[in-house]
Amino acid sequence: MDINQDRTVFSIIVPVYNVEKYLPHTLDSIINQSFESFEVICIDDGSTDRSKNVLNDYGLKDKRIKVFSQENAGPGAARNIGISNASGKYVLFVDADDWLESNALEYLYEKFSQTNANIIQFDYKAVNKLSGKERLCVLKKDISLKNAECYNWKFLKEKALVTRLMAWDKAYSLDFIRKNNMQFACNKHAEDHIFTIKGLLLTDKVYYLEKCLYNYNNRPNSSTNIQSNDNFCIFDNVQLLKDFLVKYKLDDVLADGFKEYKQEILYIHYANIIDEQKSEYLKLCRTVLSGKEYKKMLNRIKHKERSFLERIFSIKNRSENSVKKKVLTIIGMEFIISPKNEGECNES
Repeated sequence: MDINQDRTVFSIIVPVYNVEKYLPHTLDSIINQSFESFEVICIDDGSTDRSKNVLNDYGLKDKRIKVFSQENAGPGAARNIGISNASGKYVLFVDADDWLESNALEYLYEKFSQTNANIIQFDYKAVNKLSGKERLCVLKKDISLKNAECYNWKFLKEKALVTRLMAWDKAYSLDFIRKNNMQFACNKHAEDHIFTIKGLLLTDKVYYLEKCLYNYNNRPNSSTNIQSNDNFCIFDNVQLLKDFLVKYKLDDVLADGFKEYKQEILYIHYANIIDEQKSEYLKLCRTVLSGKEYKKMLNRIKHKERSFLERIFSIKNRSENSVKKKVLTIIGMEFIISPKNEGECNES
């Protein structure tokens, strides 16, 4: 497709950290796009492997690739560098171990030209190369969009703060990002939540392109699937989101959505906290959740950690507030026996 304009159409921002094994495939999927008016802004996030060498090699081969570096600070800070240096009309975020379909930019340009959209969302495929399984993730099925070509946060209602919080299944107008001072949280996990939520709440419409344009590499050793105390940063996200909702006077209308965000995100990140720090994590959860919300989260954790047979019948020791208790589970009912309160019964 011929583009008769001076400005680069797409800026593709790629944060890079220790992915030398996957990076060539990712970069090849970008530079071999059928639509050629783009720049690739790669930010090496203090890699300790050969990722930086791979970037420099590709930069020498293709002048559209620009390489930046920073001390290890996480993908949020890296993407912010990318936004600051972007010159394209539209921005796309690609993780350095994922890849694009060959005609992704062509389809996106056509949709932007038709709609003059601030945000375009598209479908993606989750790929697990170890198991050989692939799963197509179709937005209109997730949110019951049916035949509509756009939606907004009012359509999603209380789900507005928990639906598709990743940045890589969307393309953005760079002017929209800069006008609204949208930035990623400087965290190493969940850094895209605040960015994507702001985008959703600040635009009238998110346009939907019903095509699979992106492949998500769902690998077990990725940063999102390993235990790390960096996951404590999720409490910063909760505060950032609360501050944003208050600033734009959305805290009342989205109160239920904010509660759901807290419950979901705190529960999800609990699994990736180092075991020795999980009690400290739960203490912090109690400071941001109501008593009812906290109890619900504990019940979800207990059921997640127990097998089906254990939920039918098991006897286990549990320590709560430094007090050891023996827990008898019979068909989902817990009988907690402690030195002070023998025979207490709670339904889980």
